[in-house]
Amino acid sequence: MSPPLSQVVTGTGRLQFHSAPDSACPMKGVFIIPKDEVIAYAQTRDGWSSVMYLNPRTGRDVSGWVRSARLRTVGTMGPGR
Repeated sequence: MSPPLSQVVTGTGRLQFHSAPDSACPMKGVFIIPKDEVIAYAQTRDGWSSVMYLNPRTGRDVSGWVRSARLRTVGTMGPGR
């Protein structure tokens, strides 16, 4: 996606991160929750988004794949924002 999208997690419960756009590749113990914001860089045709999450409390970031259906676009990142 160009520019990357700012998206927020919707629905209920944890949204699991995956190391690849495949349900067989969960990243153990890595998830986001509703209202967390992520930056989405790419989306597959079968419903996965490549995202980066920056934890506001720790300053650490994680990148991976999540199910696109649980994300809602709130804006774009970069110039012109």
